[in-house]
Amino acid sequence: MTRPSLMAPWSDATSVMADPSARSIDLDRPPLLGERSVIVAELGRRGLGALSAALKRAGASVQVVSELTGVRRSAALLGQSAAVIIDAPANTPSLWEGISALSRQDAVLLVSATATSGERIALLRRGADYVLSAPEPDELVAALVAVLRRVELSGTTKAPESLCCGPISVHLPSRTAACSGDVLTLTALEFDLLAYFVRHAGEALSRERLLADVWGYDIGGLETVTVHLRRLRCKIEADPSRPELLQTVWGVGYRMAPGDRSLSRTPGGF
Repeated sequence: MTRPSLMAPWSDATSVMADPSARSIDLDRPPLLGERSVIVAELGRRGLGALSAALKRAGASVQVVSELTGVRRSAALLGQSAAVIIDAPANTPSLWEGISALSRQDAVLLVSATATSGERIALLRRGADYVLSAPEPDELVAALVAVLRRVELSGTTKAPESLCCGPISVHLPSRTAACSGDVLTLTALEFDLLAYFVRHAGEALSRERLLADVWGYDIGGLETVTVHLRRLRCKIEADPSRPELLQTVWGVGYRMAPGDRSLSRTPGGF
């Protein structure tokens, strides 16, 4: 049997938008997802237009990625409040570890038409909140809203768009950062790394954790963390050889110094 497309247009028989009276009622309601960040991954690389449009109509800020490493990087950057939707066959090798790594997100929905009952149970135990076979976009949005409703009732709050720690400020939507008021020129990975440190200021972070959460890799490549951290220090520290912001925690890794200290930087110290 041909798998119904997750991205297929809504049918008049199933879509509430087909009813003019329902449409007018919806216009009077606040957005269902209230500008919630939603990360969408389709590992089969099919079109995501219909689903993205449905999520945006519900008020979501949608970020589309095409691989699980991208999901993990985006989730680490956006924080726990970002919801995740993954459309992938249940036998995708990286899916099982990826679901476990995402279990701290407020909502993780998996779409897999081929999943057996046993696989669905295992994926739920791994950290998925909902496993659907082949939903239409409106059904998937409704399932996401239902999961998030429980999260909101439990008292979880939406993550802020701007993060600050001492002289460092990061604005996630525009992907801009500043140090002591000076705008920083950062690569995409440097921005992700800095935002992660600011979000977890005061915590000792191992290179393994940074590699998993910022790069999305579980093994190997620890030296790339060291290289990027060294470059980042050159852009935010007054004296990169004696770092005050990105400190080394011997035997563990690194941490962003907590507190509201005012540290000086030499102009043009990039």
